[in-house]
This record gives sequence, C-alpha cells and structure tokens, in this order.
Amino acid sequence: MSWEDFESTQRWMQRLSARRKGAKSTKDLFLYYLSEFCKFTKKNPDELITQRRENQKSDDEVVQRRIEEQVEAFSIYVRKNLGRVKGEDAAPNTVSTAVAAVRSFFRYNYKPLVEVAVPSPYPVRQNKIPQPEELRALVESCKDKLLKAWILCQGTSGISNIDLLKLEFRSKWCHSVDFGFIGEQLKKGIEPLHIHIVREKTAASGLGWYDTFIGTHGCEALNEFVDFSRSRLFNVSNRSIETKIRDLGIAAEIATPEAPIRPYSLRKYFETRLQFAKVTETFIDYMMGHSLGKVKGAYAVPAPVELRQFYVEHYRFLNPFQKTPKTLGSGLIKGKIINRC
Repeated sequence: MSWEDFESTQRWMQRLSARRKGAKSTKDLFLYYLSEFCKFTKKNPDELITQRRENQKSDDEVVQRRIEEQVEAFSIYVRKNLGRVKGEDAAPNTVSTAVAAVRSFFRYNYKPLVEVAVPSPYPVRQNKIPQPEELRALVESCKDKLLKAWILCQGTSGISNIDLLKLEFRSKWCHSVDFGFIGEQLKKGIEPLHIHIVREKTAASGLGWYDTFIGTHGCEALNEFVDFSRSRLFNVSNRSIETKIRDLGIAAEIATPEAPIRPYSLRKYFETRLQFAKVTETFIDYMMGHSLGKVKGAYAVPAPVELRQFYVEHYRFLNPFQKTPKTLGSGLIKGKIINRC
C-alpha cells in the first residue's frame, strides 16, 4: 500500500493543496519525509493520527506530548542518517524541512503539534515558554505594577502586543456590547474582563474582530496601577515591554539570554495551557485573533456570553497561582454575570 493511499495522507495533501500553492516537488519532498518518519516510528500515517488522538485523551501532559518527543528524536535521526553525503550530517535546512513536513501532516489532520525543538541553519534564539509555576515566579518577582499587570493580562488572554497596547478605557473598537467599555467593566468589578477587538488584520480573510478575556488575577493587577485619566490601559512602548519582560525573566532565573521570556512566550503560554485543557484549536485561534476564515468564524464560535462561560470554566488551566487540575470538570459556570474565575 502506497503512503498516498492512506486516508490521513490524502486529507493532508488535499488540504495542503487548497491552502498553499506549493510546487509538486515540495509536496513530494514532504511525502518522502513523512514516509521516513513512518519508518522511524514503525507506524503508518493513519496509525500516527490514531496514536495522537489517544495520547491527547490522557490527563498526563507527558503522554500528550509523546509525538512531539518522537519528532524531536526523528530530527536527530535525520541529521545523522539523511545527509546528502554519506558519513556527513544533514544540513540544518534538511532537518528543518523534515520536521516541517511532519508538523504539517499532523496540523492538516486536525492534530497539531505543540512545541518541537527544530534545528536552524542560523543561530536562532529559542523563546522560553513558561510553565504555570514559572509564570507565578515571574509575577512574584516583579516590582513594577504595570509590568505585572501586562504579564497576567497577556498570559490569561493571549492578546498580541499590538492589540494590548491599543486597548483603551472607552473606545468603540474594543467595546463589549454585552458588558460595556473596558473602563466600565473594571469599575464595576466584572471578572473576567471581556475584550472585544475589531481587527483590520483579519477582516479581509475572515472575521474582522475577535473576543477574549482577562482573568481575575489580570483584573486585580490592572486595578493596582490603572489611571482612568489616561485613554490607554498600558502607556508604554512595545520595545520597552519586550526589554522589561526579557530582563525580568533572566533576573528571576527562569530564563536565559539564549532562551528568554518575551511577550510571545506569554501568548504561547495561553495557547499551550488551553491545548493541555483539550480546548479545540478553533476556539484558541479565535481568542488569539488568528484568522479562521469567514464561514468557519461565523458558525464555529459561540456568542461572547457563552464564550465567557467557557473561559471561566477553563481559567484554572491558565491561572499560574493554582495547581493545574488533572481532570476537567463538567458543565458551565452558573450564576450572575459578575463571576470570579
């Protein structure tokens, strides 16, 4: 049976062709590296997807990340065994392409990989993605109230730098129809804080907006320094926030200059914690402001009030001050609109 005859491979090639205008040579190369990965793991493509699906059902994060570990081991195998010249290591670009092919296979089969260490042809700085206890240590070591609020807001919302810097207390482009302006929500003590952002970046390819939330700890940190006389929540530059977070991570000894914590790391924290909580990729992408496409965005995402309840239920996975539960609860949070999450 050819590698192309498996259902998962056909789905991969079909979706790859629909989303990318790659040359046939690229697709053939991707198929070649997938076949090598299958030989390396001693599984066919469909069995790999089945393994991924079963691993993700586990409450043990180590089990959930088994495929990632296999891909990292495969990258070493490629470097040692698939070089163009016998006896010499494969070029970094070769290893990167092999890993990219495998990641693409899982992504287009709706089982995306989370974090894989990929060799690069150039010295690349590897960003540190903190664990909950590391994020807690980062916050506890922070004396700057604005910086502390930024870390907790971005880590529990997944908002990008550019959107977080643009947030205003009273602005139509980030006004919540259900809960009011950001300033009004803070004054009323509404938690989690609903952030509805109109975003031109995704308007052409999908929805022109997205919804996310800032959890209890982010709201508390905001209230410690917030100045309602200003228009913006964070009166700071992008460059300044990048530098401050990087330096804080190194000073707290949870990151290094080679693997620093950056605002990007906080967004990845939001993404990986919700993936660990088994939240669907569509919900995560939507709350992070990624493009979903107009049809998918219109029908796959619930109304803000329902999404808020969903966020409240899963906040314990984002909360750096709470031990991550091993099992998910059932049902949605019931009660008043103003709930602590």
